[in-house]
Amino acid sequence: MSERGSVFSGLTIAVLIGLVVVTITVIPLFTTADKVDNKTKVAAQTAVTDFVNEACSKGDANEQDFNKMIQTITSGLNTYSVDIEVSVLGENPGKKTQLATTKRIGENVYTIYYTSQVEDVWKNNGGKFLINEGDKVHVVASTSSSALDQNANTDKIIAEATATCTVNGKN
Repeated sequence: MSERGSVFSGLTIAVLIGLVVVTITVIPLFTTADKVDNKTKVAAQTAVTDFVNEACSKGDANEQDFNKMIQTITSGLNTYSVDIEVSVLGENPGKKTQLATTKRIGENVYTIYYTSQVEDVWKNNGGKFLINEGDKVHVVASTSSSALDQNANTDKIIAEATATCTVNGKN
């Protein structure tokens, strides 16, 4: 019986040592990955917000700045999808003008340009998309993976910014 007891004790000790080793190595790995993901999210949010605010303050959402923002975001371990949407304020069909005053009736009308359409404008306009007062710029960066979760099937929005522009763009 003493031989059987020592085998059981040895097996128990081996399992316990294995659990301790796993605990010591795996848990810090997950914690570190979470910290990296959080830092990446903050950096991505900052880059997206800066791009949107700069585009609205300059009156120009240009391709070079957009690509620089994407490069900043994708410098981490994750893969991202970045989408831009520009809403161009159109003429209000219900606008009435009396002498020098303008009165708007109803909602404003926006023409929305999505990522591929914005890219077309960049291609045809030397990398510029001119923005005017009242236009809106919206950028969303999402990821389908994180540092340790490579099998995620859903996109997670990690950064998003929208701004209404207050200046008119110039050529």
